[in-house]
Amino acid sequence: MEEVAQVIEVSFVEACLQLAKGYVDVQKLFLAAVKSCHDNNVPLSRLLRTVNNIPQRSANRDLTSEEIYVRTISMALVYLTLEAKIRLEGKEPRYFDDDSGDGDNKEDDTDEVLSGIANTYGDTIEERVRDSLEMEKLKNGSGGDTGASAEKDPMQVALMAHYGKAVISLTMQVIKEEEACYGDGLTGKKPRPPIPGAS
Repeated sequence: MEEVAQVIEVSFVEACLQLAKGYVDVQKLFLAAVKSCHDNNVPLSRLLRTVNNIPQRSANRDLTSEEIYVRTISMALVYLTLEAKIRLEGKEPRYFDDDSGDGDNKEDDTDEVLSGIANTYGDTIEERVRDSLEMEKLKNGSGGDTGASAEKDPMQVALMAHYGKAVISLTMQVIKEEEACYGDGLTGKKPRPPIPGAS
């Protein structure tokens, strides 16, 4: 997992630079790396701790607390997006390995942080995952990317739009691209009706 954690650390820094220019390739690498840990039953708490403890500094400095928080939100949203997809598809929930911590981390607040992120971005996750799966939209009129509390806070509206597009929707795109690469690379495509005269 340490090698994947290094990929996450490096790609996060590079993705921030590329997103500002409108490029998403490295961001998708970041999301795919986090997704691989989810797929291998790595608890988010362990992954966050491992990434935070990586000695390398791709930014040539320590990240600020705000930058670490942005990375934490992004990683948590990948996990929450994948869990929402599993739930909406009616599949069995994923059970993660036990995280015994490192012995010195007895007050791990990952669950509390994750709960707060889920409460803030839950509607956005639901809306965007449903849209990606071509499911019926929610009927509660939540608005997905805004939410009741966000309407009073333009900054929160902007953050929800950013995370909705740069993390949640891109995570669903990464999933589709991975599925399209299975086998001969065609399993992600639906068969089309024959075109008359084209045989």
